[in-house]
Amino acid sequence: MSSGHVSERFAWTAFDNIMRTAMNLICAAGQLAYIFRTVQSTGHGPIFTLLCLVQPVLESVFNGSLWSKPHIVEANDPHFLRMKGLRELSKSKYKQDIITGDIVKHVLQEFRRAVKLLGDADISEPYVQYHRLNGAVSQFAIKVASDLPMLYYAGNAVMNPTGFSLATIATLHQSESMLSWTFIQLFYDARRLVREAGSVKAIYDLEDVVHKTKGGDLPYPPVGRPHEDGMPFELQNVSFSYPGTTAKALDNVTLSIKPGQLVVIVGSNGSGKSTIVKLLTRLYDATSGTLTVDGADIREYRISDMRHATAALTQDLHLYPLSLRENIGLGNPAHVGDMDMIRAAAKLGGAEDVIAKQVDGLGTVLVHPRGLKYGNDVSKGDGSLLAEELEKMTKEADVSGGERQRLVASRTFMRFTSGAVKLVCVDEPSANLDPEGEWQLFKNLRSLRAGKTMIFVTHRFAHLTKHADVILCMKDGGIIESGTHEELLELGGEYCKMFNIQAKAFD
Repeated sequence: MSSGHVSERFAWTAFDNIMRTAMNLICAAGQLAYIFRTVQSTGHGPIFTLLCLVQPVLESVFNGSLWSKPHIVEANDPHFLRMKGLRELSKSKYKQDIITGDIVKHVLQEFRRAVKLLGDADISEPYVQYHRLNGAVSQFAIKVASDLPMLYYAGNAVMNPTGFSLATIATLHQSESMLSWTFIQLFYDARRLVREAGSVKAIYDLEDVVHKTKGGDLPYPPVGRPHEDGMPFELQNVSFSYPGTTAKALDNVTLSIKPGQLVVIVGSNGSGKSTIVKLLTRLYDATSGTLTVDGADIREYRISDMRHATAALTQDLHLYPLSLRENIGLGNPAHVGDMDMIRAAAKLGGAEDVIAKQVDGLGTVLVHPRGLKYGNDVSKGDGSLLAEELEKMTKEADVSGGERQRLVASRTFMRFTSGAVKLVCVDEPSANLDPEGEWQLFKNLRSLRAGKTMIFVTHRFAHLTKHADVILCMKDGGIIESGTHEELLELGGEYCKMFNIQAKAFD
């Protein structure tokens, strides 16, 4: 049972720490006793043992462990923070955002720039920097002290060779211990280097993160063919199973989407609605069947061209660990610094008030990489100066789920400013929006539909289905009904049933 800052694990942690401390004391006593006994026959036991204690004593006085002291840590170098934020985008949860947003090149370019601007700044762990704060004299003294036992024994052995039969053994033993410790440190540093190198490599691996999809050589739009009305699709007998599964998420689906149409896909959970969107945006390729765009197989087009011509807004998209300006501006990386365009996109996405509430406005960072602000042996609210500072520095701006969705929606509206978008896929983006916010979002999206094919996936019919050119009603991976709102109501089938259930809720 736990409540607030009190938890049953604290008792176990305290017990574990006590046992570890006792074990270390016993080990230290045993080692000293062994050293004393080994050299006692020479008459230098006490002196040698005391010399063995000089180095740890100096270490504790001048180089006390950072973790033994109450402290707080905050990273504040802007280039380091930006590098960490960009590195965070290599995590799997941002994978879909990176792909559909077509921002890989921008992220890599900005990461390299942040590293360059960081220059030779020390970015090692805080406890390492803490040790480096000690003066060169104390560091030299500690280093010499670590060699004192061996120097003492060696000097006496030279002066009186016959009285030190154990000199070689003692010297080898001490040397072996020191060498062992050196290798332990070496292995630790190597492992840390590998971890750091791995996390940096993940940034560059973004260039290959396309779910194993491969593009062709055809440009999009095709040369000499105007695309003023949006992107057309034809699906013929398309089936799809997600990697690692045999169950069919789509089963023999055939449909036609004309350029410029507003299509609404409805159906129960697991019916295959979102899977169609994933195929159209080339997050995955069909297991069987054909999916053509403008008469050519979708796989024959250059992936970069298809990404550039597509905008996606889904419930799975995230805020980036960057400023709100970049969170919105990355919808169109070429204009990520254009504040007028960003504010216009924020207005369309309904995020104006969200930004206005933040102290730093568009400069606010809502998502921070872990480990950049923390305290050790400092409890918030204990009245200490460290506690007050910890409270200040860890108090971050936060927004509700609906506000986050507005910010992500603003990124999509920013994407429209590229002028290249011909397909817009909107998959349940309004789950956390109130009815008014949802209505306004869909209204703004529909107002910009000129020259675009728009596909909406939704559970809620009120704001969209009456405006749809065609509604696709899905069940068990297949399309069971299609038509306009009026046609499907007259049919009296699955769509009519779902629509009436929602209508009764309002009655």
